[in-house]
Amino acid sequence: MFVEILSRLARKLDIPIDDRPFKPHVTLVKKAKTQTSLEFDPIIWHSNSFCLVESCRFSNGIEYRIVEKWEGK
Repeated sequence: MFVEILSRLARKLDIPIDDRPFKPHVTLVKKAKTQTSLEFDPIIWHSNSFCLVESCRFSNGIEYRIVEKWEGK
């Protein structure tokens, strides 16, 4: 798995990494005030690329910057 390869490389380079198990996700809501229970069928999501995104905090909010993008074949 890709995350395992990246984790090994980071450890070899003494780059600190989060020890929590990796769980791919999509953030739908941030700073929600209440929790709502939703039931829906799983979403099958196909992709031909992915990005490494950096979140940058500024006084007026957060900006997400694409650091690198990889295209599939």
